[in-house]
Amino acid sequence: MRSISPGSRRTARRLPFLLLCLIPAALLAQDPLAARLQPLVTAPPLDHAIAGVRVVELQTGRVVFDYRGNTPFTPASNTKLFTGAFALAKLGSNYRFHSSVRAAAEPDAAGIVHGSLTLVAGGDPTLSGRVYPHQSCHKTGDAGPALRELAQHVAGRGVKRIEGDIVGDDTRYPYQPYGPEWTVDDTQEGGEAPVSAWMIDDNVTGSGDDERGVRDPALAVAGRFRQALLDAGIEVQGQARARHRLPNNPLPETAGAVELASRTSPPFNQILQMMEKCSVNLHAESLLLEAAYQVHGDLLSRSQALDDARSFFASKGVPADQFEFHDGSGLSHANMVTPAAVTALLLAIQSAPWRDSFLQALSIGGVDGTLEHRFAGDPAAQQIRAKTGTLRHVAALSGYAGHRFAFSILVNQFFPGEHAAVVKAIDTIAVEIAQAAE
Repeated sequence: MRSISPGSRRTARRLPFLLLCLIPAALLAQDPLAARLQPLVTAPPLDHAIAGVRVVELQTGRVVFDYRGNTPFTPASNTKLFTGAFALAKLGSNYRFHSSVRAAAEPDAAGIVHGSLTLVAGGDPTLSGRVYPHQSCHKTGDAGPALRELAQHVAGRGVKRIEGDIVGDDTRYPYQPYGPEWTVDDTQEGGEAPVSAWMIDDNVTGSGDDERGVRDPALAVAGRFRQALLDAGIEVQGQARARHRLPNNPLPETAGAVELASRTSPPFNQILQMMEKCSVNLHAESLLLEAAYQVHGDLLSRSQALDDARSFFASKGVPADQFEFHDGSGLSHANMVTPAAVTALLLAIQSAPWRDSFLQALSIGGVDGTLEHRFAGDPAAQQIRAKTGTLRHVAALSGYAGHRFAFSILVNQFFPGEHAAVVKAIDTIAVEIAQAAE
């Protein structure tokens, strides 16, 4: 029998330790949260969808869990996280939109406006029955009172008769009413509402299944304001008409040297809150365009605004090869982003001077916004401040869990009939993250 040297015995005793060193560190020191999340991302119904999840620590940036974190997904309204950050950085929490009613000259001594009256759009998305600051995602009325107030201001300037037309001027932004690859199948996301610098009642008519986008928002606001003027006792000899600007054409001179009435929006942070909590698409498109307008003093196209946003995200450390956006709302199925890019943005926001305004705009789990009726009353869900996303074959939830984690959960390519089950699976993952954050 061959003898074993003392040195060999020492080596044999050390062998288990040496073998242990060869085991990947991720298996030895797997985070307890990661251990709980791993089976969830591969269980039904996510096992036959395409899902991506990434969780990072806010203080250190450490990746706690990653499952397809570098895979591109259609994010739906998680796009609004990016739009909101870009607009908030460029406009600031206290920015307000300004819309005006203008004429070429003051009314004469008889109260006659010689020529047309022009409603000059300022990009304000709040001309509707929505209540600011946010109280609910349900509208309590329409834009009628705001239009009547403007008409009363015109009457207060002594106007008795308008000899020309009532012109809805939306030339502040190039007229591109629909984004690429928007579809009417996504009516639950408001896909039929056209984008314009004039936004009145979210640019839709009707309600519920009968809700339809107005054909021309500028013409619609001109027609409704013409009626408001008539109701205020002002004679209007002309008709309602619209004035647009095509893409890549410079901003024309402001129509009308004299301002007869004006409307100022609520502050930007309240508009952002409505956009994020209630996922209002026109708010998102307006904020994207207005932010770029303020950067340049003009805006030639939606593409220019998206280029500005892209540069901003890259400057914040979001990998430029991990996102591609074609609109501000997330209606476009061509939008693509990775969970890693979403969490990179959420991490960057933590050090931004406008961080608090951004956080306050997100829905609270089980409490308000699009998360009001989710999580089945689980108290841990109140740790969640996040943005939902929904399109056909798409569900998403990204945001923060307490002060500890940023997370992104993106799911694509499932059958519409599985949507409720997919959302429940997403919520289960989110609650696990929230419980670990407590």
